[in-house]
Amino acid sequence: MAFPLAAGVRGDALFAGPNSEYRLWLSRVWQMDAAAAFDVPFALWIGMNPSTAGPRLDDRTVRREIEFTRKLGLQSYVKVNVCDYRATQPERLLTSGVLPRSSDNLSTIISLAERAARVVLAFGLLPKQLRFMADEAVLALTSRGIGLYCVGFTKDGFPRHPLYVPASSEIVPFKRGE
Repeated sequence: MAFPLAAGVRGDALFAGPNSEYRLWLSRVWQMDAAAAFDVPFALWIGMNPSTAGPRLDDRTVRREIEFTRKLGLQSYVKVNVCDYRATQPERLLTSGVLPRSSDNLSTIISLAERAARVVLAFGLLPKQLRFMADEAVLALTSRGIGLYCVGFTKDGFPRHPLYVPASSEIVPFKRGE
């Protein structure tokens, strides 16, 4: 389900691929004197895969992550995913012929994380065949000294998806295996 942007919020996104099947990043800014989301302190959220949100439409996950970002006192939100192939159902990432991650994805995550005020992992439990992509992203970020956070942990120690925690949940430091 998609929703128009909230009043006073500007959005942008960068798509790739011949049919825009990959979304490298999505941004929202509510600090109106900023030209772009990257001009003010922002939270970078790292999810599993992009769904229906775009430059002018939010989905439920984006809305929830913006709520958490606002509670942090930040003026901007940027979203990336460990798998940047656009699919409304994560199972589609495993479809024959689908490349779940574009060649620019990991470098985009690293570049944005190095500029973010806060990096929040929110990819939940990926299918086993794709977990190495999340592991690569976490390793790339921690090896650069970037602090990672989440809104809680699954029973297997993965960062919880923000739709599956209460809105009152705290953003806490992420340590693999907690």
